[in-house]
Amino acid sequence: LVGKVLDGKYLLEECLHSEEGTSVFRTTLAGDPSQRVVVKITQNSGDDEEQLQRWKKARQLDHPNLIRIFSAERTELEGVPVTYAVMEQAD
Repeated sequence: LVGKVLDGKYLLEECLHSEEGTSVFRTTLAGDPSQRVVVKITQNSGDDEEQLQRWKKARQLDHPNLIRIFSAERTELEGVPVTYAVMEQAD
C-alpha cells in the first residue's frame, strides 16, 4: 500500500508495522505537510464501530504523555472498507 493515498488526504509513505488486518504508515498531516504523523489502518470487522468511537473519544484527551489523535474515520482503500486513525508519531 506504500504510495497509495488514503481517503484522498494521506499519502502512505512508509510501512512502520503490519500484522493481520492492521497496518501503520508514516505520512504527513493533511493541510500541514511539515507535520509528520502516522496513520493506523484496520480492516473493518465486527468491532470497527466500537474502535472508531474509542479513537474519537481519545481525541478529546490532552496530556503531554499521550499521543494525540488528530482524526479517526472510515473509508475504503483499494475497495476494502477500513477504519483509520491519524496520530502523532511517537519518538
